[in-house]
Amino acid sequence: MPRESAKKQRARKLGKRVKEAGARAERAVAKLFEEWWRALEPDVVFRRTPQSGGWAHAEQFDVSGDHVVSHGSAFPFCVEVKKRRAWSAETFVAGRACPVWGWWLQAQEAAAKSGREPLLVFRRPGRTPWMVLVRQEYAAELSVPPPVVTWGAITAEHGAMPVGFWLDALVKTEPRAWVLRV
Repeated sequence: MPRESAKKQRARKLGKRVKEAGARAERAVAKLFEEWWRALEPDVVFRRTPQSGGWAHAEQFDVSGDHVVSHGSAFPFCVEVKKRRAWSAETFVAGRACPVWGWWLQAQEAAAKSGREPLLVFRRPGRTPWMVLVRQEYAAELSVPPPVVTWGAITAEHGAMPVGFWLDALVKTEPRAWVLRV
C-alpha cells in the first residue's frame, strides 16, 4: 500500500483542525443560546447536531441546522453557525458577493425543512464579535432593538432580505421578545 504524501497528510490534518474548530464554535453558540433561553424555559437543552447538521439520520428525527433543542421548546429558530476566515466584513456589509450570502441561503433551506425561522450566527476567527442574521420581515414584527446592519436591496439569489444584530446584544434582550407566539 503506497504511503500518503506529506502534502496529503498536512491537508488531512488541516481539514481535521478546521472541522474541530467548527464543532467548538457550534458548541459555544449552543451553550450561549441555552443560557439565554433558560430565562424563558428553565429546562431547555441546546445541543450541537451530531455531525454538524450532516448526521445521516437527521431526516428520521426531523433535525436540521447546527443545533437541536429540547422537544416542545418555543425557540423559533433553525440555527446555522459559521466561523470562517474567507470573507470580509466590508464586502458583506456592502451586499456584494461574499460567502456569507451562501451561508444565509443554507440557513434558509434548513429552516424551511424544520418549519422554523432561519438564524445565521457567524464570525471570523479571533476576537471578532459574532454577527446574527434573521429575516427582515420576522424582525420587523418583534419588539427588539433595531438591527445594526440593514441592506436597501440584495439580489434574489440571496433569498429573503436579512437584518443583522450583534450576538452579545441579542442575548441581553428578553428571550420572549424574539418569539411571535409563546
